[in-house]
Amino acid sequence: SCWICFLGGAGLGQFPHVAYNEFLLKLSDRLNAAVLTAPYSVGLNHWELAKTTGEILRKAQLQCEEDLGYPSTLPVYGLSHSLGCKLSTLYMAATNRDYDGVGFLAYNNFGFSDTVRLVRELAQQVQKGQGTSSSSAEANMFNQFFDLAETAVGALGVDF
Repeated sequence: SCWICFLGGAGLGQFPHVAYNEFLLKLSDRLNAAVLTAPYSVGLNHWELAKTTGEILRKAQLQCEEDLGYPSTLPVYGLSHSLGCKLSTLYMAATNRDYDGVGFLAYNNFGFSDTVRLVRELAQQVQKGQGTSSSSAEANMFNQFFDLAETAVGALGVDF
């Protein structure tokens, strides 16, 4: 028996009971684990999201121990996906939250502008791998699209 404190990714993290239900149920059954999740709406203030979600999970665990008689000696594991990994990392660093183990699924610490650059490079590699050659007009349009995306992100100051 153990605790699993789970934080989902951006968007999906708002509805963990739907988006991660099958995964968490199987994990709970196999490990005889009590799974706690903290739904959250995506925002740009990741420090605040980390604090809020971390405290929800911490307080839920305490409530289960006090009100439902769960033993306080059970090992506690943190498990997160995507943005949830970043939030968990921030919370653990800020509060010295001590888990018996931590698992991160698809941790992406890139900012959005870095992600746009990464997608551009990936798309170019896929085109090369497929042996498709595009005309200079198509290549120019492709590059303009990604240039626009990078410029827009930079101009808006949106980098999360």
